Amino acid sequence: MKDLKRKIKKLPNEPGIYIFKDKNGQVLYVGKATNLKSRVSSYFGHSNAPIRTIEAMIGKVADIEIQETDSVLEAVFLEANLIKKLQPKYNAMGKDDKSFSYIILTKEIFPRFVIVRQTDLEAHSDNFKAKSIYGPYASKKQIEIALKILRKIFPYHSLPKKSEKGCLDFQIGLCPGPYAGAMSKEDYRKNISSIRMILEGKKKSLIKKMEKEMQEYAQKNEFEKAAEIRNKIFALQHIRDVALISKEKTSDLNCRNLRI
Repeated sequence: MKDLKRKIKKLPNEPGIYIFKDKNGQVLYVGKATNLKSRVSSYFGHSNAPIRTIEAMIGKVADIEIQETDSVLEAVFLEANLIKKLQPKYNAMGKDDKSFSYIILTKEIFPRFVIVRQTDLEAHSDNFKAKSIYGPYASKKQIEIALKILRKIFPYHSLPKKSEKGCLDFQIGLCPGPYAGAMSKEDYRKNISSIRMILEGKKKSLIKKMEKEMQEYAQKNEFEKAAEIRNKIFALQHIRDVALISKEKTSDLNCRNLRI
């Protein structure tokens, strides 16, 4: 335990993912944090109202691994990807709780991202015509905020109707208006592909891809398009996820729902 506490003291005050492992290297729990040092330390502090399942887990923790992220936004998606991959014993997510949410990428001429509860996914799976499914996520509200942040950088059509007529999102710039002919199918596809890469934890690869595309436009003297990509890269590198941070502080308390 002394070695563990020394390791915790050296943890960074940055957002990211923490992984608790037992003495055999088995993954016990995966969680996200706005501040890794603060969040992980909270598990090993004294509590007036100890939670049995948390105590049972902490008693087995022999090692802690972390992965820093540039933002809480990335931590949200990375957490879900790792839980799905590692299936930790103490993560209730993805087991039998029907309250978890998924992000659906629809199969349409201009695909859109839709957030659904697990119960809706199971009951109406044929209606969604999903091209891809991401999740599960513990907080529907947090995913709504995350997609809203991404949509400001990479706009997409979000309504079921295949028209932007009377669409407020189109008027304020959140919807690029593909059905109105305001955006080409190719550019729309790039926006969708960019969001998919972020959902899959490939932000660095996305930025490299965008930087290459920006240089290609600059070489062809298409400076307006190059500037547009430059602005998107800057936005990605300076994501303001204040709303996500405040939501993370409350949603991360779902550790109280841990069960064996």
